[in-house]
Amino acid sequence: MARQLLANAESARIDATLARDKPGSRGTVAAVELAATGRRAWGIVVTREQTLTDEHPNLGGQRYRIYAVRLVHDRHRWQVSAWTPQP
Repeated sequence: MARQLLANAESARIDATLARDKPGSRGTVAAVELAATGRRAWGIVVTREQTLTDEHPNLGGQRYRIYAVRLVHDRHRWQVSAWTPQP
C-alpha cells in the first residue's frame, strides 16, 4: 500500500510538472529504415527536432533523434505499435 501511495504521489508530481512546463517538440523526419514480415514491421526513424517548453524553443537548437519503431497492419492500414527514443 505504501509503495502505491508513493507511486501515485510521484505520478501527481510529474503530471503537475508537465502541466506547468508544457514540454514538446517540433521537427521533421530525416530518414526511415524499415523491415517487414507479414503484418509486422520494425526499424528506425531519424528526426531533426527542436525541444520546446511552453511552446518556446529550448537552448541547444535542433538535433537529430533516433527512434526504434514497430508497426502492425490492422485491417487496411499500418499503425505504429511502439515508438521508443534511443539514447
